[in-house]
Amino acid sequence: MGENNNEQEEQPSSLEQKYNQAVKHIDAYKAKANAAEVAFQGCQSSASYKLGHLLIHETKSFKDVLKLFSRIKAIRGTSKYSTGKTIKKPDKSYSNTEKALDTTSSKVDKQYKNGISIILPTYKGEKTIYRVLSSLAKQDMPNELFEIIIIINGEKDDTKNIINAFSQENTNLNIRIITLDESGASLARNKGIDASTYQYILLIDDDDSVSSTYLSSMYNLASQDTIVLAQIINIDEDQIDSANLINMQILKANTIIDNPFHSCPSVLTINACKLIPTMYMKQIKFDTALKSGEDIVYFSELFSRFSFKYKIAKEAIYFRFMKQDSISRQPLSFEFNVIGRILVISNVLHSMENTTETPVQNYLKQLINSQINFINAYLREYPNEYQTVVEEIEKRELYYFPYERLYKNS
Repeated sequence: MGENNNEQEEQPSSLEQKYNQAVKHIDAYKAKANAAEVAFQGCQSSASYKLGHLLIHETKSFKDVLKLFSRIKAIRGTSKYSTGKTIKKPDKSYSNTEKALDTTSSKVDKQYKNGISIILPTYKGEKTIYRVLSSLAKQDMPNELFEIIIIINGEKDDTKNIINAFSQENTNLNIRIITLDESGASLARNKGIDASTYQYILLIDDDDSVSSTYLSSMYNLASQDTIVLAQIINIDEDQIDSANLINMQILKANTIIDNPFHSCPSVLTINACKLIPTMYMKQIKFDTALKSGEDIVYFSELFSRFSFKYKIAKEAIYFRFMKQDSISRQPLSFEFNVIGRILVISNVLHSMENTTETPVQNYLKQLINSQINFINAYLREYPNEYQTVVEEIEKRELYYFPYERLYKNS
């Protein structure tokens, strides 16, 4: 860890050239940003975002991205925040319904502190925890406006010592540690949510990272009836993928989204990239009995029980480091592809009973269809087990299941 702290920054000559070229064109990017604000109501995409997005495509490693963001931050100039003050939000005109919501928000303000609670579960995270903490220490948001709740769960390694050392080096950060003997990301997230004391919650994984504008950009758009979404860039063995499916949906959508279930459905059921009012998150629990798909189940219930407005903070970027054990890379197995998916479908169906809103119900059906795709992948490899799969589905006595979508080798 000492080597990380004392490592001298390389002199990125080619990178500096790109930076200098970008600075020459900064006025053009500002003009484009201004045009975007006129074209899209409430659009928050700025010259720095456009510059950053352009240069991300021209870099070759995550290290390059971090260096570029430090320079982009310099281009943006002094932060608009004043230490000790909350972020000023524009005046709004409210309908009667919105006034009622605003009254509720005033009561919430008294219950929770202004700002964001970051929930950070970690299991044997000694190799990655310093990276994510470093990205949080570089936020351009006043430190008093956020807390970092780290939940160390399961078998222990050197993670806690690394966190303690980091805390001593960054005494200005509000870092809280919760230690659990039992392992499980869902259990850890539940504990973190319960312990949250700020108005809004963000979930971050211990092996990921965020841009320096992540918290401030999302908080700027926050309100008690709104979920704020962010960009997501995948990092796979040091290769940058900003054109992944989730991010392309985010980039194409307007800052204010009328129907997120149509415009950017892929981001809605992952834990990352969402700023959510604490008062709603505390009313739902992650299912600790599920071995996979617990995020899909959690957010299905959230969307079915509560109605939100949705906005996108396009200057907020979540860097997701791809893992070998991610769902998309899971080896075929009856336990994962069949049993696990049926359990998720069963829970999603329970959420469907909470709502009569057609967009939400249609979206939940899409989630069910996505789970069936995993089952079909198994059946294509093991077509003789079709009847066994059907029997497993029938055991749950589901009131809805599109059997016609199941793969059947004719």
